[in-house]
Amino acid sequence: MVSMLPIRRNRRGFTLVELLVVIAIIGILIALLLPAVQAAREAGRRSQCTNNLKQIGLALLNYESTNNCYPMGLLTDDDMDFTGAIFGVDGVYSNGFVMILPHLEQDNLKTLYNSNRPWYLQSPQVARTTINVYNCPSNTNKNDPFTDPLLQEAANTLGAPVGGTFGLTDYIFSKGTADGFCDTPVKIHSSERGLFDSGMVMRISGVRDGTSNTFAVGEGAGGEHWALCEDIGCSTPSTIMNPIWGATHGNTYYARQPWIGAGNVNFGRDNFQWLATGGFGCTVEPLNKWPVTHFLFHIPAPDDDCRGSLRNPSSLHRVPNFRSDHRGGGNFLLGDGSVHFVNDSIDRTVYRGLSTAMANEVFDSPFE
Repeated sequence: MVSMLPIRRNRRGFTLVELLVVIAIIGILIALLLPAVQAAREAGRRSQCTNNLKQIGLALLNYESTNNCYPMGLLTDDDMDFTGAIFGVDGVYSNGFVMILPHLEQDNLKTLYNSNRPWYLQSPQVARTTINVYNCPSNTNKNDPFTDPLLQEAANTLGAPVGGTFGLTDYIFSKGTADGFCDTPVKIHSSERGLFDSGMVMRISGVRDGTSNTFAVGEGAGGEHWALCEDIGCSTPSTIMNPIWGATHGNTYYARQPWIGAGNVNFGRDNFQWLATGGFGCTVEPLNKWPVTHFLFHIPAPDDDCRGSLRNPSSLHRVPNFRSDHRGGGNFLLGDGSVHFVNDSIDRTVYRGLSTAMANEVFDSPFE
């Protein structure tokens, strides 16, 4: 007689040890995969950053084609009269980032910007506008727009309608090796001048070094990766000092530059000052130097202060170094519209030579 009883089978699950081994293997695989994923994401961000600079380059070339010159780094009144300044500098009405807005499909924003008024008399709606092409996606440690409590307090105190909330940019115009400012930029030695300066008009025909060998715009990353310090060669982050209230705020300040405005000027009503960065970069100091030297347009300054730090170590002006959140270097837009990655180990002489427009240097291309 055949038995109808069910056949018993032994069913054995995972032991605790086996489960732990599987989990460990999965963890190892994830650990091996994560850097590759992060590298792929950064490659995508770096590519977008490059594309942003290419768009800015096209805008600059279109502006040059229309106006027969590049835009000024800062557009000031003719006599540079700073009397009566209430916020920053009375004489600054516009800058290169504002001037190329129509060539970046930002016609409406440019229409809202009143070019007959200084930057600090613009509306807060304009000042706080975020422009995507001015932001490098690798710079993930900042808010855009950014509200600066100190500048908001200053705006309230000094009666500046622009307010304290600003759209930011991660790109800055090349001022060459000259961190000095002059009422007449031609006073700066031709071997130190970059493509951009305050009140300076540069034509393609005037770029003796060749547009394919001259920086136009480089990265100027901001946020809490980039602490600020006060002097050329400084190596320790500084705290904010504001003469209006006569007290050190006691906290570290970080590199952030609005696309609107002039940067920090030490002459204004109540002699208002703050640690800040502006829309210029220069090559006096190395690429990616940390902390970043702050921007200071010193008014009034001795006439020989135009010479800048390389020719005059006691220069009172300051222009920040270029810096990037890409590992090992940074992206630069050249005057011909091309974009190249520059290693932060680049020879200093070559690096400085690339930032000037009229020094007649000859060297092998250092670009990747």
